[in-house]
Amino acid sequence: GWWSGVPIYRIDYINSSLRFVSQWGLSGYPAVDAAWTAEKMSNASAPALVSNIRGRLAFSMDAAVCNSSAGAEDPCAPLRPACSATDYCAEGFSTEIFVNYANNSRLDPHGFAPFGEVEGVGMQAADQLGEQLGRQYGEVVELCPEDEANNTRRARA
Repeated sequence: GWWSGVPIYRIDYINSSLRFVSQWGLSGYPAVDAAWTAEKMSNASAPALVSNIRGRLAFSMDAAVCNSSAGAEDPCAPLRPACSATDYCAEGFSTEIFVNYANNSRLDPHGFAPFGEVEGVGMQAADQLGEQLGRQYGEVVELCPEDEANNTRRARA
């Protein structure tokens, strides 16, 4: 399948108290990844029926910056009711998945809906990976930096 052999390219695990996610799903071939990004599997999001707690898997998504004063033109309006947040809403997913290292329930109202769970020895392996690689890939300073040219946010949760 698609995810067999793909590299883990994001690990936000500083220590057992400061940890966020581990993310994978890009093929490593820029043209292939760009095609999947351009042709999202879905531009919809779904409400989180279960919370983004430790071990839960969800798709990484882009995000729309909300503007409630724009009324029907609010970029988040079509993403409701899956997103109840007022700052940004997750939208569009393709092949990128993340596993939660901690309680990240703050992602729930934005529309990051978990679809699976890593348990037992699988989560122990994810923890070992996080502990060993730690901050090698860099600390996330801003989860969703604004892309002012497109008035969107890149939500790589």
